[in-house]
Amino acid sequence: MQHHVGLKQYRKIDGRWQFVPVAERRNAKAGTVEPDLRFVRVNGPVVPSAGGTFYMNYTDETGKRRQRPIGKSPAAALDAWRLQLMLGHKNIATT
Repeated sequence: MQHHVGLKQYRKIDGRWQFVPVAERRNAKAGTVEPDLRFVRVNGPVVPSAGGTFYMNYTDETGKRRQRPIGKSPAAALDAWRLQLMLGHKNIATT
């Protein structure tokens, strides 16, 4: 069973810090949708993801929504996202 794991970036936009969702891309060969950490959506349009910290949100084993920082590196954020998908409801911070 696959669980939803979301990625967003906390960054400064027009002088204010705010969360923006990471853009997604389709992998036609695998038939999946993955985050494209090179881009984020700011009020609709897709823009480059320059600076900021990536956060992951997911549902833990008790059914509570969780959000935690996973770093500034797009590669590390993607690895954490993939690991969380594999583990399902388990929190990767405690595994």
